[in-house]
Amino acid sequence: STLEDKAVLAAALLPCYWIYELVAKDLKKLGHKSPYSSWIKMYSSSDYAVDVEFMRKLADRLYEESSPKVQRSMQEAFHIASKLEYRFWDDAYYMRTLL
Repeated sequence: STLEDKAVLAAALLPCYWIYELVAKDLKKLGHKSPYSSWIKMYSSSDYAVDVEFMRKLADRLYEESSPKVQRSMQEAFHIASKLEYRFWDDAYYMRTLL
């Protein structure tokens, strides 16, 4: 696996890490019991925040070490993954299915 592969993969995975943390922290603020309480607890934890920060720093470091071509690929991967995460949460909220 090349540095380019790792860099693009890190950029594509980052939105999942980051958005799960943000969603869990927002849900935790609501403060009520939920069937998803264990999920909220895990993804809003300080331990998970360490993982998210690691991924952000890794993606940033790989971006800085990459060529402009790879940087563009990383930006595209991050953008696409962010859109897919948004659609995942939006579909769940509105109870849409693919079929």
